[in-house]
Amino acid sequence: MTNGDTVAGSIPLLIEIVPAAGGAPVYTLNRSHYLEPGASVNDTFSFDFGVTGAFIARISGAKLSGGTVSMPVKVLTLDEVTTSVAVQPTSGGVVPVQVHVANSGYSDFAGTLVIEAGGLRHEEPLQVLSEAALDQAYAFDANGLAGGSQEVIAYIYDAAGNILSQNVLTVAVANATSR
Repeated sequence: MTNGDTVAGSIPLLIEIVPAAGGAPVYTLNRSHYLEPGASVNDTFSFDFGVTGAFIARISGAKLSGGTVSMPVKVLTLDEVTTSVAVQPTSGGVVPVQVHVANSGYSDFAGTLVIEAGGLRHEEPLQVLSEAALDQAYAFDANGLAGGSQEVIAYIYDAAGNILSQNVLTVAVANATSR
């Protein structure tokens, strides 16, 4: 903020955070800055939000250009991820594994998909940006498995090693190889 007047003075501001859908302010803060003519000041304010959602920050004051400045504010939790993994029946020598990761948190998600069967292990890194989702099918090559029934397990774990989702399915493998 800059004092565009030719005299020094106190510049009061009203800062409000209101729900984007409308309603009463959830936070209100009054600030005042004493500035010499032509002097500028930067200010920082913070609020501890107890809920997520869309809000509008309104800053108003007689000395502001237009009287009020508004900007959207989106409040997210730091880490909020939902995952699912589903092993599908064998098709054409592969076992399809469907993965869903929805990241509605502020932090980007980094994890790993692991698929195991018959002593074989396959890993795929998973990266999902904040407020994004991943829906993808991965193909586990069943040609290295012995023919017959095979238990396939797939799971997603996060960077800390926590298993977030897992799924097990016994699939029919048509290979003639034996192990």
